[in-house]
Amino acid sequence: MLENEPSLTSNQNQGNDATQQTSRCLVLKNAGSPDEIDSLFEEDIRSECEKFGEIEKLVIKSDSQSVRVYILYKEISSCTACQSKLNGKYYGVHCIETEFYDEHLFNKKVFAM
Repeated sequence: MLENEPSLTSNQNQGNDATQQTSRCLVLKNAGSPDEIDSLFEEDIRSECEKFGEIEKLVIKSDSQSVRVYILYKEISSCTACQSKLNGKYYGVHCIETEFYDEHLFNKKVFAM
């Protein structure tokens, strides 16, 4: 079960992919497991990610094994800040992996799992 306030701590094996193209859209991979999604999950994620800037839209997708959170920020700088701060951080027991996501795919509601 997720805590009411996300606990994000550093991961020693952090690795940012400098070759990724920045955008206003970010995907958080390994954000949880499907059985952890409850009424507080989106609120917790949104609260943590809003620390970096205004969110236009947040979409949660899951399959049988994992949860991904797609976030569209108002500003690229907010998205970049979130990417650099959350990549390799722990949300509960899950190590978050962040990647920039194509804004056009996001707007067309094409979400890769």
